[in-house]
Amino acid sequence: MGQEISSLGSVGCADFCRTSRNDEQSTMQSKATTPIRPADRQASGIGAVFGVDTTGAVFFNTAVSGSSCADAEKEGKLLKGDVLVSVGDHKVYRAPLSDVASKLLGKPGTFVQVKFMREDQYVTMSLERRLTDLKAAKEAVHQAKVESGLRVPSSPNDASQSSPFNGGGGGPPPKK
Repeated sequence: MGQEISSLGSVGCADFCRTSRNDEQSTMQSKATTPIRPADRQASGIGAVFGVDTTGAVFFNTAVSGSSCADAEKEGKLLKGDVLVSVGDHKVYRAPLSDVASKLLGKPGTFVQVKFMREDQYVTMSLERRLTDLKAAKEAVHQAKVESGLRVPSSPNDASQSSPFNGGGGGPPPKK
């Protein structure tokens, strides 16, 4: 949630993926046809790539290298699958991703308190909003999609593939 949202940090991190946390066979898809972009181009986030499960709960998937989420993940404080419950004093459980993004994004160097639910316990931490490298953000989103079984180009920078980073939106998975 570094430059999140995709929550991840900066604008590039605004790509959320949709998947079921409980179904390994589920596919991910791009969350929207238009990426979430902060009004203030200097806004940054915590560097998290989130997924949305079938109930609408937003969960941590992976972190952007160099972000405060990456630091928290390395320290074992943040785990894949942790469900985001609140940002500051705002409840965001099952909130639209645009609402989550608006709460996570802010001035670089500021901190935001986030609360996650992990099984039957809550985990609260203060994470720094940082500017992160757009390439690192794209790679984190790409890796999350690959690990979730979504068909993606071999490189996160492949401009021939429609993505939230090049104006496209991905779209729903093919019908079976």
